[in-house]
Formats: sequence, C-alpha cells, structure tokens
Amino acid sequence: MENRKNEIVRYEALKDTPNFERSFELHKKLTLIKLEDTDEPFNSRTIVAINNQIMNHTIIDSKTGMLYFRVEGIHNILRTSRGIARNLVYHGASPELAASSTISHNDKDYVSQPSLMAMIDYSTNLSKGTKIRYINYVNTSIKMFKSFEYLKNLKDKILSHTMYSRSLMKAKKIKADKIEKCQFTNKVFKSLKEVEFAHIDAVAYKPFLAGDLKNGVIVLKEIHETMTKQDINDFVAMYKFCEENNYDLKWAEKVDW
Repeated sequence: MENRKNEIVRYEALKDTPNFERSFELHKKLTLIKLEDTDEPFNSRTIVAINNQIMNHTIIDSKTGMLYFRVEGIHNILRTSRGIARNLVYHGASPELAASSTISHNDKDYVSQPSLMAMIDYSTNLSKGTKIRYINYVNTSIKMFKSFEYLKNLKDKILSHTMYSRSLMKAKKIKADKIEKCQFTNKVFKSLKEVEFAHIDAVAYKPFLAGDLKNGVIVLKEIHETMTKQDINDFVAMYKFCEENNYDLKWAEKVDW
C-alpha cells in the first residue's frame, strides 16, 4: 500500500463546490431512478448515513477531477463494521481485493473512487438480502457522480486540455516507437486520423504518468471510443479488455511501473 502525503495538490471539499445542495439533491433523485429498486422503501436512517458520509467527507483533486473518500467513516458507505472497513482499505482481501493506496489531507486518510469501487464490487459478491440493496444503492450513487454538474464541468475542461496533449503524444509515440499498426489489432493505418493515443493508466488515476509515452498505446479510433464508453481506465482493465477481444498483448510487456 502506498500512502502519498502530497499537500501540494489542491483538494476541495465536495460540499463546498458551486450549487452543491441543488446538485446533490438531484444526484440522490437520479440515483434512485437509475437503481430501479421498487421492492420496498429504503430505511431512511441508513440512506441518510450513506449520503452524509459522501456529502461531508469527500474531496476532489482539482487537477484531475478525481474523487477521494475519507477512510474514517467509510464503513457507512460499505455497510459493514468499522474494523472490517479499515481492514479492507489497508490490507485488502487477497487474492480478490488488493490493499488501497491512500492520500493524506488535513491529517486524514482518503481512498480514490476506483479504490472505493473495488471494495464495493468485493462487498457486492459477498452480500445478499437487505444488505445487497444498500450496496447496490452505494454502487449506483458513486457511479452517478460522472453526471454531477461541477465534476462534469471540471472534467470537460481537463478533457479539452488532455485531448490537445494526447494529440501531441500520439505523433511523438508513433515517431519514437516507429509504430505503423494498431497495437491491439495489428491493422496497418495510413493516417494519424485513424488512430488515437490511449493512456494505459488514466491521467485522473496516475497524473504523474500523464506525459509518459510508455503509459500509452496507439489504437484504432473506434477501439479508443469503445474503451472510453466502457470506462477502461487502468492497466488491469485494458489487459482484460484485450483478452476479451482477442487483441495483441505485446504492449503489456513494456509496462514496468
């Protein structure tokens, strides 16, 4: 587990973002609509505990748009005891769940959204009955943040900059590595317009690798679009994506971080 104490990064509290109250009320309504759970009403105290933890103890990395959730109190989100929740964060549950990397902000540990989602997925596989309903609620709520007004606007700004950077990196990587084929399909391309530079580990997850040519592959534009739609954002997800589609995996041999 890596504990990165990096107060140079500017974090802002989710609850302090513009129009937060209106946006969060809409977020809660959209979560219930998306969930489509009509079995019986949820326990209001449980839902309040979940939403209060998210609302009051979530921060945003302003440079990447990444959400981070405070470890203290995260049991309210994971619907388990404090001890089990801390164990999942700091030790994982081998081999299914790796320990989470944490960042420190104001002397409190936080885990990233991908780390939280991994713990939620792990909990989903072990839950049943009433608990699975609340785990599904949490799962839906966290995923719905991609539509949260402030985060969406922030990520749109980041993406516009990344698109420009990625265009330059595409040309540099093709020239540096003498690439003539899509690295997944081995289909020869004749124009730069046919391909894209796809980050292996997304900028939001590993910003320190954002400008590293090794942290990217050259793939056909339509493949890149598919990966974007499927939220393929890290090495593990990209490797699995290639396995499922019978794509070449030689690119993975060069990943050394």
